[in-house]
Amino acid sequence: MNDRPTYKDFSKTLFWDVDPLEVDFDRNRRWFVVRVLEYGRIEDWKSLLKLYSLEEIVRAAQSARTLEPKAFSFLCFVSGSPKESFRCFTMKP
Repeated sequence: MNDRPTYKDFSKTLFWDVDPLEVDFDRNRRWFVVRVLEYGRIEDWKSLLKLYSLEEIVRAAQSARTLEPKAFSFLCFVSGSPKESFRCFTMKP
């Protein structure tokens, strides 16, 4: 039995500009992590944790060029990651 979440386990609003059937959760990991962090609900966060480990989520977010301040602060808090380890923090314009 596969308990890995599918697009059906996430809010429909996360897929406003894409066909959810076309999203490859492995290939588009960074995009999807940022999308859930910035626009998702708490249920989406819980499903994201079932899809990826906290370490994988942090790594994906650390490589993102931009991340909303609230999402950035939330992830730093829940993971204990230093803000300096995030590209979006170190590359501020």
